Amino acid sequence: QRLAFDDFIFFFSSRRRHTRCSGVSWARRCVQETGINAEYMGKIKIMSHKSTLRVLSQVLVGTMGSFIFGYGMGVFNTVQDIVAKQLDWPEDKKNFNVGLVTSTVALGAAFGAYLGGIVVSKFGRRLTMIMADVITIVAVFPTLVSNLGSILVGRILLGFAIGINSSVVPLYIREVSPNALSGTSGSCHQLLISLGILLSLVLGYGLPTKDDADFGTSNWWKIMFAIPLIPSAIRILGLMFIFTNDTPQYLSQIGKIGEAEAALSDIYHYEDCLLYTSDAADDLLCVDLGGRRIIKKKKT
Repeated sequence: QRLAFDDFIFFFSSRRRHTRCSGVSWARRCVQETGINAEYMGKIKIMSHKSTLRVLSQVLVGTMGSFIFGYGMGVFNTVQDIVAKQLDWPEDKKNFNVGLVTSTVALGAAFGAYLGGIVVSKFGRRLTMIMADVITIVAVFPTLVSNLGSILVGRILLGFAIGINSSVVPLYIREVSPNALSGTSGSCHQLLISLGILLSLVLGYGLPTKDDADFGTSNWWKIMFAIPLIPSAIRILGLMFIFTNDTPQYLSQIGKIGEAEAALSDIYHYEDCLLYTSDAADDLLCVDLGGRRIIKKKKT
């Protein structure tokens, strides 16, 4: 069976040096010949991803956070006039209040982005995204109350979740995507941000105009504020019941090599090519053809 060049990931052991993979011919030569010093070489696994659809589905679940990012940043621009009307903001205070509500999202996002890097290293990519979704769900409810202070609380919490998503989602996408799909899956992050912004504008067509009788009573803006509940619920369910493993990189970093291999087996199928085994080998590495390290384990 002829395997695609970009689909290879090589597991190999090396005590003093790392052999650089250079494609299918290199792997075939390793299998057929004995030109690699047995003292340094351990075992190679040639791996190709199982299903493009599955990988992109996993990426799509992760990028629900990107959608919330775009939607949350854009939605208040659409509803600001009707919110100002229903909350009876004086004309001389309207611009200040609009700026305040808008800036609280950016403020929360700044803190979320900073803390997100710490949280994602401590708790992992999957759990961090679930935490961001829980914060998003909590943040929605204060924004449904017709009160400036309550809206500010909800918006700053939403911004905090957005900041966490901005840190963890690109990392998650990178670590679950095979090299052959890295370009396609990487673009999904920006695509979902753009779709979130687009939806926040399109839903504005449901708002009454200033000349409509229900301009001061319509609750459509509250429905628009509640939309992030949907992608948050989708991602929580997807991560809890379908994509239940964290990324191989994180699991290997915390020493859970067995779980890291299980996470790899969710994405890849492989055939073992046992070349040599050597007690001298003390490293287990998994790298792709681009030189990206997937997992590393130091033998004890």
